[in-house]
Amino acid sequence: MVAIGIALDAGYQTCVDGSGWRTVRCPAWLFDVEYLPRRVTVRLRRLSPLFRVAASPTTGGRRWLNQCPHCGAAQEDDYLHGEPDVAFMPFAARVARRIELHAIEVPFAAVIGGFGDDPPLFAEMRRADDAIG
Repeated sequence: MVAIGIALDAGYQTCVDGSGWRTVRCPAWLFDVEYLPRRVTVRLRRLSPLFRVAASPTTGGRRWLNQCPHCGAAQEDDYLHGEPDVAFMPFAARVARRIELHAIEVPFAAVIGGFGDDPPLFAEMRRADDAIG
């Protein structure tokens, strides 16, 4: 199964609590993503058709979630990002190197519920050669 996570490289901008835009100097994983522009979602769906808008099993709200390829159940971001040593938060460099990062070479804005900045071993993750642009 290919699970999709949305990460930003250092240098992205964020607006927190309406206090204005600031540039962030470390990478981050986005989660509880409610909105992405179509030009981004089309590219993400090419990587995995199992990443789509679905109702959250815990909140009922609709957001971008990975779906189980066997039963179709929505996979909450907490299970992929929120705990140590899960899919996108590995503790070992050898595990981090199994994560493949694909660049989306278009600027975009997103509506998110949260983000995890400066994730461990982000620099160890592999950069795919096929930038999605």
